Amino acid sequence: MNKLKKVWVIDDDPINNIVFKKLSKFTDFSDEIIDFVNAIDALDSFQQILDRDEILPEAIFLDIRMPIVSGWDFMDRLQDIDSPKMETTTIYMLTSSSDQSDIHRAKHHSYIEDYIVKPITVDKLKEIKQRHQQSGEQSE
Repeated sequence: MNKLKKVWVIDDDPINNIVFKKLSKFTDFSDEIIDFVNAIDALDSFQQILDRDEILPEAIFLDIRMPIVSGWDFMDRLQDIDSPKMETTTIYMLTSSSDQSDIHRAKHHSYIEDYIVKPITVDKLKEIKQRHQQSGEQSE
């Protein structure tokens, strides 16, 4: 099963980022995982990649509750960028929030593929990897 090339994890909890990386390695999920502990750095990196015409991450796993710039703020700013290249990036909300308003908002957001309540699991990573492979086969 093909793995993803580049994945970002944006979460202010470094422990969650470490767990994600370990599970990703265990499931052979991605060639490269870059983690950010704040959304500002991730937004800056995203814009730099677009400016340099480099390859965006295939998937972003985004926490909602973060200081300074929340996951929702990140999504608003990402929508303002609105580049056609963004279609190559799939966004997953990976959060401890089980708030129904957050779930509803995510399900109705055009850029968000899925809403995942922490912790991420091996089975969920395998499912996402399989979906990624199937969507890649359909676009060929």
